[in-house]
Amino acid sequence: MLATNHNWRDVQKYYQGCFVKFKELGEVPYHIDNVTPSAIHAVNPEGKKLEVVLCEEGYSLDYIIPRKTVFQMGDNAAVLERVPARMWKKGLSYENSRIFAVLDNGDYSEYGFDAQTVNLFVNKPGYLTLEDFSSNQRLESIAISPRFYATRAGFIGTDQQMVAKFDKDDKTVYHFSLFEREMRNLFGFSGYKLRSV
Repeated sequence: MLATNHNWRDVQKYYQGCFVKFKELGEVPYHIDNVTPSAIHAVNPEGKKLEVVLCEEGYSLDYIIPRKTVFQMGDNAAVLERVPARMWKKGLSYENSRIFAVLDNGDYSEYGFDAQTVNLFVNKPGYLTLEDFSSNQRLESIAISPRFYATRAGFIGTDQQMVAKFDKDDKTVYHFSLFEREMRNLFGFSGYKLRSV
């Protein structure tokens, strides 16, 4: 959306309180704190304040469209999902999205929604492998793809459902047959044997 001094009310309605990217400023997400007829007041993940003066030419707002995705957040895999009833807000916000940390037993714990967390999601998240549990004892769960996570207790899940179990000792993944293709894509070249249950 092009934000100008003529449509500041629309910007206020749809973007205030949300994380967006200004195309002119690159890939950094900014939280829009306030929109006035003359400016957009925002802050980046490091806490640096930004005032964008609204003019005729305008600025391009690129809103971050969250969909259910898994990413690594410290010692836990995190799941970001959109709240369907709150989708009228264009950017990513605590009103229209939720972030959960996946605990070692596979349970979810709602996580705070802040600029650092959003930045981890936006900035091309990395994914880990099951071997990372051996090298890092602090890990409770890991993001193994944009859709799947694994827990230290040996579970593999997606969409708040456990769909497989892995055994590190005999390097085997036991999975539901419905997820055969996904498990083959994730573990086909990892040295793990796949067993459908």
